[in-house]
Amino acid sequence: MKRVILHIDMDAFFAQVEQVKNPALRGKPVIVGGEAGKRGVVSTCSYEARKYGIHSAMSSAQARKLCPHAIFIGGNLNIYVYVSAQILNILNKFSPIVEPTSIDEAFLDITHSLQLFESAIELAKELKKNIKDDLQLTCSTGIAENKLLAKTASDMNKPDGLTTLWKRELETKYYPLAIRKLRGVGPQTEKVLQKWGIRTIGDLASIPENKLVNELGKYGAHLGKIAKGIDESEVIPLDDIPDEKTMSHEHTLVEDTSDLIFLKSLLVTLADKVVTRMKRACLLARTVRLRLRYADFSTITREISLPLYTDSVDTIHNTAYNLIPFRDVFRKKVRLIGVGVTKLVKSGDDYQDDLFGDVADSKQKKSSEVVERIREKYGRFSVVRATSLPFRWRH
Repeated sequence: MKRVILHIDMDAFFAQVEQVKNPALRGKPVIVGGEAGKRGVVSTCSYEARKYGIHSAMSSAQARKLCPHAIFIGGNLNIYVYVSAQILNILNKFSPIVEPTSIDEAFLDITHSLQLFESAIELAKELKKNIKDDLQLTCSTGIAENKLLAKTASDMNKPDGLTTLWKRELETKYYPLAIRKLRGVGPQTEKVLQKWGIRTIGDLASIPENKLVNELGKYGAHLGKIAKGIDESEVIPLDDIPDEKTMSHEHTLVEDTSDLIFLKSLLVTLADKVVTRMKRACLLARTVRLRLRYADFSTITREISLPLYTDSVDTIHNTAYNLIPFRDVFRKKVRLIGVGVTKLVKSGDDYQDDLFGDVADSKQKKSSEVVERIREKYGRFSVVRATSLPFRWRH
């Protein structure tokens, strides 16, 4: 049986929730994020604000220049999580196979749900209507035979869109898209591909796989595959996701760099994210892994096992930083950096006694727990490490 996958993407989710809370904000340029003049960053913004060229991750100061009359709101993550849970309840009415991928996006495998509806389009219309009626929110949906194409389709007609992208439609809808629209293609990859004369997804799809592998390695083979619209990944409900064997976070830089102060700052941020996930899952790690991709797209992975299990940001960060091949960084420059941990175990008395046996480590553990409680109550960025500021100021 041919699979039918639906991707749902809430439109300017945080900003839209704020407009529902306060109807006076409807039709106005709303920006959720830090205030201008305080090194703030735009988390999201309403479509009225996007007309001025404002977008996520833009500095609040720049957003203020583009739209002086914009309304800045700090946001409330607790409310967004609550609304997200309500959306998930609605999605579960349309399929038992729902995979949330973020607070405002999810995939649904609706293959077997179609027997209750005339078509996939009718199902999507009813889903959108339920969300609109119950929560006064709009969403954009994409329908296709796999997750890759469904996600691409949901981006095509925003806001409040409903788009199909069947394989028979690739020639007219998918291949003409700019290469930047291909998932996984950032600004630097786009520049490289454009040097080869590749401007559209269709251009890339026509390149022989062996050429892509010769130029970009496994990454090239992956790009060639998704350019043809191929994706076999399953929609996996949260309850069926297997326990993680590794945890990692990566960041692709806007500009290639060999600035070690900046890279060290970024590593702190990435390590902090990894440790937050570890603590929520009650895990400790024995091995730390560093991943670097250079400006020439060559990629290396280095790892080292520690004498004791850990969930310390400082330990993971310092270990990863010491794995950096500094000479190569100066010579080649970095375009992507990632931190990961593996050999994970559930935290227990045996490990904790070894790890936090002395007074200094015990204080560090307690302070770390306090930080996580503050973040849970007041938001992810209510407490940040000073060593992460060089990265945060530039982003």
